[in-house]
Amino acid sequence: MKMHRKKFSADVPSVAMGDIAFLLLIFIVIMATAKKPPDSHVVAEPPQAERPDETRPAMAWVAIDNEGQTYLNGKRIEPAALRDKLEAMLAGIPYQDRIIDLKAHKTTPASVYEPVLEAVSGVAIVKIIIREPKKN
Repeated sequence: MKMHRKKFSADVPSVAMGDIAFLLLIFIVIMATAKKPPDSHVVAEPPQAERPDETRPAMAWVAIDNEGQTYLNGKRIEPAALRDKLEAMLAGIPYQDRIIDLKAHKTTPASVYEPVLEAVSGVAIVKIIIREPKKN
């Protein structure tokens, strides 16, 4: 007696491919949202002041308003002239004792505040305060 062999089809199961694609999509989404910043493992708390009620006062105040205008002690100044003006104001004072407050409006673009920050940081220690003005 002769036995006939069954022919097997070699079709790729399309339902399984959809499942695999769905699982890969979920994996990619999970991995994309789980990405952490490179310094996320660093645990750092800001130091506490010995006397929190006593802070060293600033010797100059630099502000950038919502229109991108730069001010030194309340008077408008061009950012290009800021460094020279600060050097003249703080001449004779040791670098570690020079403190400048720098305030910028929250809408100030980097192209405006970066040259100001560069000018100020070359002259003195800078306390940076970036915030919006108080609303009445």
